[in-house]
Amino acid sequence: MTPPEKRRSDYDPYHDNKKYHLAKLWSTKGDVSPLCAKTPRKIDLRKESWTLRPEAVTCKRCLAAIAEKNALADQGAEG
Repeated sequence: MTPPEKRRSDYDPYHDNKKYHLAKLWSTKGDVSPLCAKTPRKIDLRKESWTLRPEAVTCKRCLAAIAEKNALADQGAEG
C-alpha cells in the first residue's frame, strides 16, 4: 500500500510557501519565464517566485528539467 500524499496544509499551514522556478527567459519589462514552461510565460509573483541558483529550485518540473540537462551533459562528457 502506498503512503498517503502529504496535503499542502500538512507542511504549509499558512499557505505562504511559494514554488521557486529556475529562470530561463526574461524580458526588458522584468517578466521572467520558468525553465519548466513549454511556451514562454511570465511568472505570477503572488503565487510563485524565481531564482538563478539551481540548488534553490523547488518546482518539480524545473528540477526534472535540470536533472535531464545534467544527464545529457554527463553523456556528452563520457562519449
